[in-house]
Amino acid sequence: MKLYLILFLLFYSLDLVAQESIQVYSPYDSPPYVLNLEKGEGLVFDFVKELNETFKGKYHFVANFVTRGRLKIIFDRKDFAMIVPFVNPVWFDDMAEKKFLWTQEISKDCNVIIYRHDKPLHIKKLDDLTGLSTSVVNGQLNINIQKLYDQKKIRVENANNVVLNFLKLSKRRVDFLVIGYTLADYIIRNNKLFNLEIVETPVDVFNRKILVFSKKDARLGAVLRDQLSLMIKNGKIQKMFNKYELNSHPSICNNKLVIQ
Repeated sequence: MKLYLILFLLFYSLDLVAQESIQVYSPYDSPPYVLNLEKGEGLVFDFVKELNETFKGKYHFVANFVTRGRLKIIFDRKDFAMIVPFVNPVWFDDMAEKKFLWTQEISKDCNVIIYRHDKPLHIKKLDDLTGLSTSVVNGQLNINIQKLYDQKKIRVENANNVVLNFLKLSKRRVDFLVIGYTLADYIIRNNKLFNLEIVETPVDVFNRKILVFSKKDARLGAVLRDQLSLMIKNGKIQKMFNKYELNSHPSICNNKLVIQ
């Protein structure tokens, strides 16, 4: 019996080695993208699992978590195939979608301002945030809020993850946050932070897609992009969103007006 087990593990290991390994990089490491890192639970892991089932025996996909800034360095230095889900072309200086391969839209989202009920914000323009404080992860500011910081109009703190930022706001340590609505809605509901409110007019509106990078093998890049597009078309990605009760097209993000 032990011999059969050893042989099974040996052939399984050889099979993994024979498969080409493709990295799935995520700039998100907080819920719902990652619920339990050690157990491999969360939206990113569900996405990787679906890829491994789809390409079973041909490619093996592995989840990695890095900052958006680190990703840009990886693109410059590496030529192996990789996938970055749930991101936007503008964040990677690829508005024309010429530098990388992109799928169609997965979801629509928008950056919104979050505040506390006991300190309501009446925001008509971004300058109305002057004198207030916010908190970000790894110094990553929304581009519109970055301008206020550069002009020394707001104070900015850092936290290790996005949930801590929400807790800081809830506990009156900062005055506001700017973050994507879908993630904000999830964190507020699942952490019962019902003393927080969302400004109804977004700061900006964007869509989420899947980035495919395969500088060395254009054919592989096209195969991956086409299969990912099929996953979106047949509803597999939406099913993942539904699992975590994520709104892929929130009505607030249909607002044509944005705070400037």
